[in-house]
Amino acid sequence: ALGRKRVTLAAMVRSPRYGVAGQSLLDGIEAVASRGDRRTFGAFEGLFSSDAVRAILERKYGPEHLWSPSKLETYAACPFRFFAENVLSLTPAPELALESDLARRGSVLHDTLARLYARLNAAAEEGGPAPTPTPQLIAQRFQETLDAIVGSRPRRGLDGALREVERRQIAGWAEKFSRQHDDYDAAWRHLDSPLVPTYFEARFGPKHRRSESLDDASLSTEKPFELDVSGERMRFTGQIDRIDVGRVGDALVFNVIDYKTSASARVKTDDVRAGLQIQLPLYAMAAAELLLADKQAAALSAGYWSIRGKGFAVGARSGGPLAIGEIRDGKVEVAAGWTQLRQELLARIAEIVGGIRRGAFPVFNADHNCGQFCPLSTGCRIGHVRSLEKTWPTSDLSADVADSADDENRNSS
Repeated sequence: ALGRKRVTLAAMVRSPRYGVAGQSLLDGIEAVASRGDRRTFGAFEGLFSSDAVRAILERKYGPEHLWSPSKLETYAACPFRFFAENVLSLTPAPELALESDLARRGSVLHDTLARLYARLNAAAEEGGPAPTPTPQLIAQRFQETLDAIVGSRPRRGLDGALREVERRQIAGWAEKFSRQHDDYDAAWRHLDSPLVPTYFEARFGPKHRRSESLDDASLSTEKPFELDVSGERMRFTGQIDRIDVGRVGDALVFNVIDYKTSASARVKTDDVRAGLQIQLPLYAMAAAELLLADKQAAALSAGYWSIRGKGFAVGARSGGPLAIGEIRDGKVEVAAGWTQLRQELLARIAEIVGGIRRGAFPVFNADHNCGQFCPLSTGCRIGHVRSLEKTWPTSDLSADVADSADDENRNSS
């Protein structure tokens, strides 16, 4: 636009002809300078200090908001991703790639397991000489149930071919799952009434309008789970993959299970404290205090069932289910450490909610592999943040907010 003319930026800003371009360059320089501050995050890295913005966030995420545990986990892992996906409602453009739908595959797997156990439970209740559920029988019933579900949802053309790929992937897990089932059963045979898979897709809170899964009508409720978090009554919604129920003496006990196809899914108490694994403990609370409250049921554990890994991994040295209750002298007691962990988790939830309402969405993720699958990786500038060795939260959050306000004021002046 300037041709061969050489002018200073100051002259461009003052120029009637090039003033807009000059101001844009100046704004860009200020943004780069702000991002280059090693000490703090600022307005150009996800921190808002505007009273108007905070008022909007406080209304959107106020006392009546229904909190999703998985979205709280997203904020704990990467506040900026929460901002992009939940505040701005950004969605990635569809890729022109020939691949199976992981969400659909997960839905088929969940339906297969729910119907499989319904079939096994029905056979056990019929009485008479029912076949012993050996691993071989479990694998056979798994295959039969999967084929019936896929056959009831016929697809054509390319979509049908992809569905067949998904079916074969799930079918390949049948034998491994049958051994996992056998190990899990053996781990709870010492109970007065061993744990039995009883409820599937048990929902609390309104059903998501785009959900394809069928929730358990016998246990699900439209009522959200309400929990006192740092003096505020917060409302939560969710759907529990599976609840197994048994008895210890006269007490009803249960496990909460979340299916994962990842071979590396594991529970880490440090991640629970950090807010990265909120779902499992919160689901256990919801089951005990809402869904099964009338039965006065007590949670024993909550964990991931890794379909391609070690199943529920009962007794694992690390990464196994979260211990919530334990059996002592024939009675169910609170597991050592659970009360303290629960308090720490609720305090972390309060911090996360406070950060959302305050408009603190910094570009920060402690996972250095976060960009491998994140759709925002090409635009979030996480590499630049790491090159400056910034961390979040900083030692002085108020300084970050103040600097963010200064950045906004300079940019608007």
